[in-house]
Amino acid sequence: MKPKFWFIVFIIVVLIWAVQAGIGFAGQKTAQKETQAGSWQKMAEAAPIQVRSLIGTVLVGNKLVVWGGEIKDNPVSDGAVYDIDRDSWKKMSKAPIEGREHFTMLAYGKKVIIWGGENTPYGAIYDIDKDTWAKMAEAPITLGAEPYTSGVLGNKVLVWGIGKTRELNPVGGIYDVAQNAWIKMAEAPIQAIDDWPPFFNKNRFIIWGAPNVGKPENCGAIYDIDKNSWKEMSKAPIKRRNWSASILLGNKLIIWGGCPGPVEADSRESQSDGAIYDIDKNTWKKMADAPLEARFFPRAFVWNNKVVIWGGMKDKFYYDGAIYTIETDTWEKITEAPLKSEHARELYSYGLFGYNPTPQGLLGNKLLVWSMYCSASYDLGKKKWEEMTEAPISGRDYHTVILYGNKLIIWGGRDDKNVYADGAIYEISK
Repeated sequence: MKPKFWFIVFIIVVLIWAVQAGIGFAGQKTAQKETQAGSWQKMAEAAPIQVRSLIGTVLVGNKLVVWGGEIKDNPVSDGAVYDIDRDSWKKMSKAPIEGREHFTMLAYGKKVIIWGGENTPYGAIYDIDKDTWAKMAEAPITLGAEPYTSGVLGNKVLVWGIGKTRELNPVGGIYDVAQNAWIKMAEAPIQAIDDWPPFFNKNRFIIWGAPNVGKPENCGAIYDIDKNSWKEMSKAPIKRRNWSASILLGNKLIIWGGCPGPVEADSRESQSDGAIYDIDKNTWKKMADAPLEARFFPRAFVWNNKVVIWGGMKDKFYYDGAIYTIETDTWEKITEAPLKSEHARELYSYGLFGYNPTPQGLLGNKLLVWSMYCSASYDLGKKKWEEMTEAPISGRDYHTVILYGNKLIIWGGRDDKNVYADGAIYEISK
């Protein structure tokens, strides 16, 4: 009896250990999903609009608003609102403006401001709660097809970029929402630059890095919104460039990477250096050499008073990065993310040139990356990558990435054959 008794006890102990360790009878982990960074939930349904490219998206409170874009090269002017908490869509009422792409779309309280587009000085404001529109006054400027800077500062909207002549002539305007009135910005002392983030410091708009097309090397300026005047920045210790990783940390502007631009051939001259500009002192300091290859279109984030730089492209797509500490002028490498296929590094032709097809978000300590060839989470504190569980939607690129609380919202996108209007939500474990 005793040998049989102890044998049974041994089996029970082994089974308990196997369950706790997540080991099945085949010797494989059965609790693998519990070790992942979070869980997925598919949106209840696709958006109640036709699939399209170049659509505008913005997060307003707990609402994801999508509008505009083009269907088979034809601009459209409809849209829809997704309630994240209720997991439901609602089609927007008809807009009083024509269809367009490459337009400004900004959140303003519980409203959405839509303005511009290629050579279009008109816009409208959408009230989400009332499902109504109000036309904006005609702007004194028009901007070209290139993506341009736009942002909200108090009750004012700033738009700035390349004029319709496409000769890098800088054009900008300030819209007062309360007064429904525009003023034209004073002429800038630098050339225009596309895809520049809306960096505001107090009442100032900061811009640096216009492409070099034979003008003086100085390429930065600060615009005083209240005075409607510009002031040139001191000369930087790095070459002027476009498509850099740029971020504002307090009164410091950090620039790293990029290429001369604005044409594809300039990507061969991508840079691997960077510099820090003190806005108040009007002084520059060159950064220590980064442990990264030269690239353009890398992304930049602020984390624990440090700068996180990740991704980018040159002759291939990059899935690595580094963390920069300003106080010590030191770098810490982020290893390459786990890839689903070696094809992840290959450049492809569909979509817009220069656009990084692996947009990511930073939630707390987690850098989240989801695309056709990579779905992983990097813990910046633990210095560790972890693959996400399989998403309930097909792989894609050029998709919308929205951060909401502890959730990563993926919507839309395309691959080489399809354009999508569905999405999913990835929730980080608390």
